[in-house]
Amino acid sequence: MFSKVKKYFYKKPTEIPNIDQIFKPLYIVLSLFGLFPYSIRFNNKRGVTIIKNSIYINSLCAVSHILLLLSFLVLHVQYVYDCIGDTVMTRELLTQMNYIVELVIFIIFCLSAYICAFKNRLMFVKIINKIANNTDPTNVERALKQFRNQMNFTISFLIAVFLLQILVNFTRDDSFWKMILVFITFTLPQMIQFTILAFYHMLILMLLVLLKNIRVHITNLAKDKIIIMDYFLKTESKVITLQNLESLYQKAFEIKKDINVAFQAPLLITTLQCFHTIVSESHIIYHGVVVERDFTLHPIINCSIWIIYQILKVQVMGRTGSLLKQEVLKIGQALHNIPTEKHDIRLLLEVQHFSSLILHQNDEITAFGLVTLDAALLSKIIASSAMYLTILVQFDRK
Repeated sequence: MFSKVKKYFYKKPTEIPNIDQIFKPLYIVLSLFGLFPYSIRFNNKRGVTIIKNSIYINSLCAVSHILLLLSFLVLHVQYVYDCIGDTVMTRELLTQMNYIVELVIFIIFCLSAYICAFKNRLMFVKIINKIANNTDPTNVERALKQFRNQMNFTISFLIAVFLLQILVNFTRDDSFWKMILVFITFTLPQMIQFTILAFYHMLILMLLVLLKNIRVHITNLAKDKIIIMDYFLKTESKVITLQNLESLYQKAFEIKKDINVAFQAPLLITTLQCFHTIVSESHIIYHGVVVERDFTLHPIINCSIWIIYQILKVQVMGRTGSLLKQEVLKIGQALHNIPTEKHDIRLLLEVQHFSSLILHQNDEITAFGLVTLDAALLSKIIASSAMYLTILVQFDRK
């Protein structure tokens, strides 16, 4: 068993990893949560194929998770109402409302994630195949190895987060039933959320590998001697068709739009949830430390960890969008470095047409046009949370 795990997390330095092989560890995690509706077979020649009738088992797994979450949501809400005034977490009306709203938002996210996963199940397979079949591994070997390292780090991070949440939850000073409720209604949805963000992040990184492949070909055009490598064909020529690269860029842009459509609903709810949780957990710390003054160290650590989790989620969403914009900018810069003085007007027109295509196509990732996922997202969320928390504190009775 260890050898099977090792072959996905460790490759020989001379071995060039394939995109679909790199994706397999995350695919296993997605399948455990029922977030990848199809079972797929990874082909050695790049690309994946759907296993026939596999959707039924995965659908059963997804439905089981949904029913479990909904059932424990009802039980947890009932528990909160029955225990009003027993704990600092539920003593004040605002704190109680925020606690329940946070529960509901997590469940809404999970429902939207499962609905979008099954609605876009064919799109996921199409995206993976498009990227794998249009990327030359020998041309972007370094990028693929970096991608593999990032995937290994992501899987390790998911495992570490899961273990940390179990440790924090089951060491709280509460009844065992409350620990079970928190685990099912908070820990499990949060792991589903982290897994969806990891899936989104990995698809964007796969797209970046394809864009880097395009940039490498364009960069070669700016050199005096160009070697065109097409598997077994090696030629030395100044004629490298920008039309093929432009067509490949259009495919990459279509993949970007597909990713945006498939994930915009979960990402929008995640943004709202992160904002609410930062405010809610900060208010709980304020209320327990400043107002009631009976907060122990464990609740402070628990709330602080949850705030850090939300900041990490926002950071991942913003950084991923920024990386995509930066790579598109680099492609444009490489395109303008192509010498056109000693060539006919046709090459100049192709460069101008390609540049216009990059300029007019929107490289931003948005959530229904309401939220732009870029580097400024984190600062916006923190600033809004601080302002809202200031207003919320003024409504405290004490």
